[in-house]
Amino acid sequence: PMKDLNLELCSRCGRCLAVCPSYARHRKEPYSPRGRLFLFTQGLSHPALKACLSCGRCTLVCPNQVQVGEAMWLEKRKRGLPGAPRLDFSFWPREDTLGAELVRLARARKSFTAQGPWPSEGEVLLFLSCGAEYLYPQGTKALYQTLEALGLKVGVTEVLCCGLPLASWVSKEAFLKTARKTLERLLKSSAPLLTLCASCYWVLTTLYPMVFEEAESLKGRVLEAFTWLGQRVQLWEKFPGAFHLPCHLKPLQPSLEGLEVIDVCCGTPKGSEFLLRKSPPGFKKALFPSGISLLATACTGCYLKIKVLGSPPIVKHWTEWLSV
Repeated sequence: PMKDLNLELCSRCGRCLAVCPSYARHRKEPYSPRGRLFLFTQGLSHPALKACLSCGRCTLVCPNQVQVGEAMWLEKRKRGLPGAPRLDFSFWPREDTLGAELVRLARARKSFTAQGPWPSEGEVLLFLSCGAEYLYPQGTKALYQTLEALGLKVGVTEVLCCGLPLASWVSKEAFLKTARKTLERLLKSSAPLLTLCASCYWVLTTLYPMVFEEAESLKGRVLEAFTWLGQRVQLWEKFPGAFHLPCHLKPLQPSLEGLEVIDVCCGTPKGSEFLLRKSPPGFKKALFPSGISLLATACTGCYLKIKVLGSPPIVKHWTEWLSV
């Protein structure tokens, strides 16, 4: 059974309108968080319900912390809203999709696992997601070496998927099947678990406990690597570029002192937003102020979307800067 959320605390004050990416694009009340809540609680059908990115920006400014994004995510999963065809990386219908970019980058880089062998146990475990394995493996290796230099014994999980791509592109059933397998493997260990992707962190600590009772134990174990490491080591002084702040990283309030920060939602959680031609008006201009040639982020989805939008700037995962 999926977790019920108390949505009656919404006072319709309107603070959420200023931070909602879909409202900024459509400028219509149904596409605002409070508008979606009204539609949802009244049992009404509207395209705005599917347009929610579940980015959590509205919750951050809400006086009552109403979890609109999570509510919309649960509603999508219950209704089984259609997504893309089977999640099969051997074919994608268009060359400008995020999935096609994922395949291209994965094929062009040597995986992290191939640079091993890596120990499977340790004082801390790296959650080896698709991005950590295929998209920025050198960054994953740099983080591993940094942790070892701090005197930690580091282990690495097998390659696991949190399930968010399946939840966004395919179906409730596909997500639940993958999430269940991943959770079972994670529960076999009690070591702290470091994620390199802010969205993976959100899925493991927020979505998993909503659908699996036994996932509550992950809330205390799962750590977001950028935030966790930033509390222990000052690594950002020599970053040669700007830092893109992912939506799912904002609630953790990471240390950003010394960094030029770009705070804008990339729109990746919504399948149709992956297409270049459907990016929000002015998005690239807002994301890439003049003079920024190098940009880092802490989310695999953001990493891919910004690459799909093209350069400049050059986009890296923040761990790749550890080896600079």
